[in-house]
Amino acid sequence: VNLNATTVSSSKTTGALIVDGGVGVAEDIYTGGQIVTEGALDVGGNFTASAAGAVVVGSTLNVTGISNFNATTTATSNTTGAVIIDGGLGLAENLHMGGLADIDGALTVAGATTMNGNVTLGNATSDAITVTGTVGSDILMNQSGGSKPDIQMKNTNADASGGRLHFVKESASPADNDALGSVAWTGDDDGGNATQFAEISGVSIDITN
Repeated sequence: VNLNATTVSSSKTTGALIVDGGVGVAEDIYTGGQIVTEGALDVGGNFTASAAGAVVVGSTLNVTGISNFNATTTATSNTTGAVIIDGGLGLAENLHMGGLADIDGALTVAGATTMNGNVTLGNATSDAITVTGTVGSDILMNQSGGSKPDIQMKNTNADASGGRLHFVKESASPADNDALGSVAWTGDDDGGNATQFAEISGVSIDITN
């Protein structure tokens, strides 16, 4: 069946073909323009949206299969890229990314976080990194290589000042002999038991102002 009329469709009641009821199609549908739906779009199989056309959904888009977006536009902001979402995005499963994750707002992680590559936080010349939440447990850096892990605090400023490891204790009821912080050295004894061999401690012996 060939319909040679070229009337453009701007609504469900305009165009070269107008159907008052439903349409059932057993095979593929190819369109050279946009697909616009005023109601929900339910896709039972795979859903592929190529860069050739656009799909405009006025209500909910439900896809029970796989959705493929073949456009390769790079995202340089939260308003650019192959997929742009004006609202929030909720994911029930994993998220795998082949490029950078650039987050304009806060990043809140409720579960465990694994970072396998190099991790850079902030700009080395201008950004301050502050952790304001409560650290609920110990922080462990585990490495089996020799002389690792190696923790460095580097200051590249051309002046007489250097970096500082600063322990701060803020107490609502400070008292003499409060422990302010410590650095401990622990290793195994000849029985394989973890043993502390040395410690540097800071104590407020007298808090009189």
